[in-house]
Amino acid sequence: MTEARYWTLDYEMRLQSDFHVGAGATLFGGNVHGLRLDVNGFPSVGDTEIRGLLRQGGWKLQQWRHGLKDLFLRNFGENVRNRQRQVFWSFSSARFDPMLYDNAVTAGILGKQSHARIGSTGTAENLFANQKAGPSADGQFAGLQGRIYSVTPAEARDIAFMIACMRVEDRFGHRRSRGYGKMCWRPLKVRSFLPGKTQDEDNRELKGWLDLALPPEENK
Repeated sequence: MTEARYWTLDYEMRLQSDFHVGAGATLFGGNVHGLRLDVNGFPSVGDTEIRGLLRQGGWKLQQWRHGLKDLFLRNFGENVRNRQRQVFWSFSSARFDPMLYDNAVTAGILGKQSHARIGSTGTAENLFANQKAGPSADGQFAGLQGRIYSVTPAEARDIAFMIACMRVEDRFGHRRSRGYGKMCWRPLKVRSFLPGKTQDEDNRELKGWLDLALPPEENK
């Protein structure tokens, strides 16, 4: 068993389509659902949704490979509020790179999705529209970045399991069944430390993390 340490994982959700994460309110004008925006006015994915996506990915993994059930319960518990699990994780929201905010006006990452119908006169008319967001044409705004970190000591296989959970979920936000929210998680930086010690960066490749979460002999 490896030594338990505190871990942080910086990641990117690389966007491959438009997405919509609701702000929990309907905008003026009827059925026009507002996007969740951060303090800078950019679309973001909330911490609770990030946690839910990772837990959903973990649930799928332990369904596919029953040997992962104990690892799933250790990191997520029977439900979100389960206090019996051994590792607790904290999640930031996922946001666009703040260094690019000055270019937001010309980025073109915000838009509307119109739903049309044929009216009584035979002409097309808008039924309603929803705000949406997506990657910019120049690729600058192609990824949302966030961080998770362990509140309690965890083992290397725990952080590897979180990375494996990311690889399972490839969509997020509302209306995923309509093609929205297509993305690919990418771990950017993994660090760990012991109390009172400096942080150590773990530079192993993605395959190394996945093999740690699900050793090759378990995958036969």
